[in-house]
Amino acid sequence: MVKENKDTIEYESTNWQDGFGLTYSIDLDSVWGKPVRYYISNKNFDPVARDFYLGVYSQKMNQRRQGY
Repeated sequence: MVKENKDTIEYESTNWQDGFGLTYSIDLDSVWGKPVRYYISNKNFDPVARDFYLGVYSQKMNQRRQGY
């Protein structure tokens, strides 16, 4: 039997993008050596990943922010 873990996780920072050094230019920023444009232009690119990159989604919120 697996017991459900209901511990609360505290986060020191609410900015999940801290330390990434993002410019928000899809041609300048890169992931694994490829420009972000490579991923965003892929028809299978997950909208959640796009929203995370643009700063309108964070795992702590687990929802989209309005008005970006």
